[in-house]
Amino acid sequence: MEEALRSEVEITEVFMSESFFEKERNRNLVEALDTRSHSVSESSEKVFSSIKETNTSQGIIALARRPKNSQLSLGADIKKRGHCPVILFLDQINNPSNLGAIVRTAEAAEAIGVMVSPGSADAYSPKALRASMGSAFRVPIRQEMVFGDALTYASENGMKSVAADIRGDIAYLEVDWTKPQMLIFGSEARGLDEAKREKLDTLTFIPMNENVESLNLAVSAGVILFEARRQNESKAD
Repeated sequence: MEEALRSEVEITEVFMSESFFEKERNRNLVEALDTRSHSVSESSEKVFSSIKETNTSQGIIALARRPKNSQLSLGADIKKRGHCPVILFLDQINNPSNLGAIVRTAEAAEAIGVMVSPGSADAYSPKALRASMGSAFRVPIRQEMVFGDALTYASENGMKSVAADIRGDIAYLEVDWTKPQMLIFGSEARGLDEAKREKLDTLTFIPMNENVESLNLAVSAGVILFEARRQNESKAD
């Protein structure tokens, strides 16, 4: 909730349980929310339990409008975010926790932003928001981006398209991440199909122990993004 307050997101309604308001730190939070929200309501424990989505709720729920951060401007966002001229494109990513973790990693590595295809998890669903730890309020996220349109965007903005794939022919350490790149990940279960792979400039892979078939999607994104950040910081020096 503190992350929502620190962001520019528009909070419309807040619901809290009776026990939540008993702690002084929480009362201070409610006072801050009262200045940002159109409505702050206290509910009985029974009513609050009926509307919460998790068994381990903190005792407060906020409704907010989606951030107005769906537009990605290559030049402006590279300058703003700093170290990593990479846009991620997530194609058919079904796990909202993975998606949220990738958004969080994108902010940590200072990537430009994230595009998400139709049929993927919602970047603003409760599970994705929890996994992003507030990053979804700040990182530019464009949802419902069709694969072909993403490649067109990359081409029109001078970006190369590179997908992380176990069938890749170049290790991620050998990719020049100082040049603008669109880094693409396919679904957790299937990856990218052959027709899509054929349209890309590069397929890259992460070398690993032969006994390990693959890495978690969010882990793979983190490995590559921080190599991209490292290369760009080295270039700046």
